[in-house]
Amino acid sequence: QNPLANFNFTAPNCPGQTISFSDLSSAATGASVVQWNWNFGDGTTSALQNPSHAYTLAGNYLVQLQVTDSRGCQANKIRSVKVYRAPVANFNQTVNNCNVVTFTDLSISQDTLINAWLWNFGDPASGFNNVSTLKNPVHSYNQPGIYTVTLIVWTAAGCSDTISRTVNIIAPTANFTFTPGCQGNLTQFNDLSTGNGIPIVQWYWQFGDGGTSLSQNPVHIYTIAGTYLVSLQVTNSQGCQTSVVKQVVIPASPIADFSFDTPCLGDSTHFTD
Repeated sequence: QNPLANFNFTAPNCPGQTISFSDLSSAATGASVVQWNWNFGDGTTSALQNPSHAYTLAGNYLVQLQVTDSRGCQANKIRSVKVYRAPVANFNQTVNNCNVVTFTDLSISQDTLINAWLWNFGDPASGFNNVSTLKNPVHSYNQPGIYTVTLIVWTAAGCSDTISRTVNIIAPTANFTFTPGCQGNLTQFNDLSTGNGIPIVQWYWQFGDGGTSLSQNPVHIYTIAGTYLVSLQVTNSQGCQTSVVKQVVIPASPIADFSFDTPCLGDSTHFTD
């Protein structure tokens, strides 16, 4: 009695991805399968019992397994393996309000629907907001710069493709220094903001005690000693805005006072601090 040839295989069935083939063959009583000859339908073969194979091109392949038992009897099993075409990842981006970017998925798939997206906005400073699984996400960048955005798409067949593009955020960079004065004295603020190629046209200061200024390099008097959060918001000629907040410590001024005695004319007067 001839052996019974049979096998199974696992997804994903996509170009370049490994497919595992599992031998399910059996031999008649008193015999055992001792030899396996696989033909994967693309010109490659294997003599392993449970081989793996990756197809470089999409298509339908007839995979044949021939088994030989210990008595020299043989059997064949042929199964069709469909290798799906990989999707083509693509997207575009639109910058709104200088630092808010809308991403639109333009990926296509010719065999099965795209059903999963993974975006990486190249902005690790944004924490968990640096990634998204939405089809068409929106991301806000807090700092200007050139960011590399990566999109991975998957089809229902498990095939994937990846694309990366850059997005240029040209919002201004807000920064300043200060020379703190004591309580009741002048504190000088100096603007160090940069426009990143676009001129800054507006400055808005909040000194943390209710006071504000529209000057580029203002001075301010704090009447009470303490710690204040000072913010500077700058706006460039395109209307893009960026803010920065710094902590300013105002030390208390000393309290000047003295006493004295009132002597007669010609006597010593004693002054006590």
